[in-house]
Amino acid sequence: MQFKILSILIISFLFIGCSQKNNNYAKTTDILHEQSLTQTQKSVLKKGIITKVFFITTYISHINHHLVTIDENLEKFIVSVYIPSGEDKARYDNLLFKVNGKKPISIEELKKGDELLYLLPASNPWSRYYIVIAPIDNSIRGVFFEAGVTDIGITKMEFHDRYGNLPSGGTMGFKTTIVD
Repeated sequence: MQFKILSILIISFLFIGCSQKNNNYAKTTDILHEQSLTQTQKSVLKKGIITKVFFITTYISHINHHLVTIDENLEKFIVSVYIPSGEDKARYDNLLFKVNGKKPISIEELKKGDELLYLLPASNPWSRYYIVIAPIDNSIRGVFFEAGVTDIGITKMEFHDRYGNLPSGGTMGFKTTIVD
């Protein structure tokens, strides 16, 4: 009986020891989308039970792809903004973005079919996409991103910085925040 258990253990260790740790069958888009999904957070602004605005923010400064030019002095985000049907579409003109409490250097709307949208794990035709660029603030841990609309409110998202530091109490990964 002991010999059978010992032989089963030895054989199982041989199979485990010979297995590869790398996935040679993963496509580059799978790896890219996995990287961007770990840097994505969703926020919803509501008034009561009515959803007014959806924000999906992806921090692209750490994504390893030729479309993302790495600049040690800039933070880059792609923000998906969706205002549901029946809401005032003029709110797209009243969007607010802040990075680490400061206004960004650049906010540019991305056109449908823009190559940067392929970095995202999912994009949809009914959202508007913006690339937000801001200077790095090395005096704080992590990166704080704020998105909102002037007459509704603002939501705050936290990402880890280029050194892997998270803001105190922060968590990494896809997260949903609802602000009333």
